[in-house]
Amino acid sequence: MIESALGVENVDAIVEVAGVDWVLEGAMDLAHDLGVAPDTGHDSVRQALDKVARACQSAGRQFCAIPRASGQYQRWREQGVTSFLVGEDRGILFRRLRELRSSFEA
Repeated sequence: MIESALGVENVDAIVEVAGVDWVLEGAMDLAHDLGVAPDTGHDSVRQALDKVARACQSAGRQFCAIPRASGQYQRWREQGVTSFLVGEDRGILFRRLRELRSSFEA
């Protein structure tokens, strides 16, 4: 999982390690490390993740993206990404619980 500027800086070496077949992005932690959290769509985060995806592609490794906003899935598909984490348990649970709480308050 690449979730820091240091990881992005060293991604070419990371994807060349024997046994590394698949790399997961960590956009939220990366956004924190880059000082732009919670904006996982910030240009600096997007550019860093693009670099990671390109390094994976060049090395013949799978890059796994986590689409968090509308249009991200399609953007990654257009870049040739085929592995996706389609939901994170904390985010899904948080949003659902917030909806449920709102229904009680109404």
